[in-house]
Amino acid sequence: MNILAPADHSEEVTELIAAGADELYGGFVSPDWQAKYALDALNKRGFAEAQFRSENDLRKAVEIAHSKGVPLFLTLNTHFFSEEQHQLVLKEVERAMRIGIDALILADLGLILQIKEAGYPIRLKMSTAGTVLNPAAAKFYQKLGVGTIIFDRSLSVGEITEVVRNTEGLTFEVFIIMGHCPNVQGFCTLPHYGESKGGIMPCDGGYSIACSNNSENRLSEQTVANLKHWEELKRPRGCGLCAIYDFNKLGVKSYKIVGRGIPTPPKLKAVRTLAKIKSILEENKGITREKFIKEARKAHEEMHGAPCEAKCYSYCYHPYLATEGKNGKSNIPI
Repeated sequence: MNILAPADHSEEVTELIAAGADELYGGFVSPDWQAKYALDALNKRGFAEAQFRSENDLRKAVEIAHSKGVPLFLTLNTHFFSEEQHQLVLKEVERAMRIGIDALILADLGLILQIKEAGYPIRLKMSTAGTVLNPAAAKFYQKLGVGTIIFDRSLSVGEITEVVRNTEGLTFEVFIIMGHCPNVQGFCTLPHYGESKGGIMPCDGGYSIACSNNSENRLSEQTVANLKHWEELKRPRGCGLCAIYDFNKLGVKSYKIVGRGIPTPPKLKAVRTLAKIKSILEENKGITREKFIKEARKAHEEMHGAPCEAKCYSYCYHPYLATEGKNGKSNIPI
């Protein structure tokens, strides 16, 4: 079980690793890219707080991480790039390799093909923006040279089980704590901006999308999406700790903390919470599923100062586990 934590500047790298992080990931937008395009056009985060501050800062972070045996992955996971952008993104890939980045988190098929054709010796991880929902999709990306699949938050434990058990030679990551989102990321092109740009997170707002009436469209103000319930999301309390028992038996390798762009203290709290869960699994090999779920909910309560609200859609990644965990029984085919 690897704890994968977000890092935004070199100063927090040592703290994250000391807290228990086994892997790190982060973003960097070079001055060359910023001179022509928006920040989020490179890695889905449109604010400076979610990016390493400079190439030197990123290099220093990699050096610190490597000195402690911890890899650092770089996000270049915008859904797709234009033909013009591809040449500049390839320069970002080359920069990442010079710095010593251990793997790239990608989504654009054209970029993956260009990296493969160029023969760049760097590991590729398919972002949730790649929308792997079944074994066929996982095998498709594997043929392109992808070695790791990052599962979308919308997948259940059973659906993830189907993909893992029907593919070979891949490693897998799951989002496990903080940042719950109701969208399927691969189908979502909403921007994400931090406090420096007004704290715009469309997923947290309540609004509707409608088709207006015109000569070609007879759907007079028909609502096609009502997102009002999103106002009740508790993104910081996003949690899937209960599912770690099943994922661990399944062989899922990395457990990802959401949080690029947030302050260091909540990142450290999340890492320590996962480290506690990791130690429970390592020190109690025969722990039952029911006992583990109780420990996971206790860890959640200690982290947030509030009890786990099982079945709560607004932050629970796997609400159905609330009933399947009774008496150690599960409907999930582990």
